[in-house]
Amino acid sequence: MGSVGLTLAAHKTEAVLFSSRKQLETITLNVGECSITSQPYIRYLGVMLDSSLSYTRHVEQVTEKASRVALSLARLMPNIGGPRQDRRKLLASVMVSILTYGIAIWGEVLEMETYRRKVAAVHRISALSVASAFRTISNDAVCVIANMMPIEVIAIVRKQLYAERGANPAEREELRRNVKQRSI
Repeated sequence: MGSVGLTLAAHKTEAVLFSSRKQLETITLNVGECSITSQPYIRYLGVMLDSSLSYTRHVEQVTEKASRVALSLARLMPNIGGPRQDRRKLLASVMVSILTYGIAIWGEVLEMETYRRKVAAVHRISALSVASAFRTISNDAVCVIANMMPIEVIAIVRKQLYAERGANPAEREELRRNVKQRSI
């Protein structure tokens, strides 16, 4: 690397040891003059990778961040008065983007009921604010009233689109329409 003028910032380097073992193991690597000990998880391109690739830490971090954003947006939009539904939906799409970032990679975690509930609870907060509804309404009803797809359906659609990403642009647009139509 040095021969082409590239240097490595050893103090910023992190390592994780991927393993299927239940007991967490650590290793120590030497990069330049720095000694790096493996961590239980690292953040790579916005996705938290843990040692067992279970994405547990990522779901916790994403739901916490999306919850903060959803609650902040809910404060901006009072239930009575406030912006119209289309503007509310636009603001809620920020939270959906946070929840679904990288979902093609970690989306299979949503097959587990625990994680699906965590993500759906945060999605529900934004759907309630879009629909100007009270918290006693069911999740399915609030998604219908707010004209928002449930987060599980959004995850499936995004995973399917990611799987078909190699198609040429004309086919990709047709695929996007077909996947959206099937999800509805």
